[in-house]
Amino acid sequence: MKFFCISDKGSSLGFKLAGIETIEVSTRADAAEALQVARADKDAGIILVTEKAAGFLGEGIQAHIHED
Repeated sequence: MKFFCISDKGSSLGFKLAGIETIEVSTRADAAEALQVARADKDAGIILVTEKAAGFLGEGIQAHIHED
């Protein structure tokens, strides 16, 4: 299991320095594509999304949040 981060450019460096695979996003389309990539990665156990990146996704992010 690994961490995966979807981040705005300003926040991504810290996650990268921590060794977390990170995709930088700056638009809604970038964020939606990054979320698809993260969800398709079977090794990604935890997907981190920064507040700014989540803002690009809007309410659509709620459809991907669930508790097991």
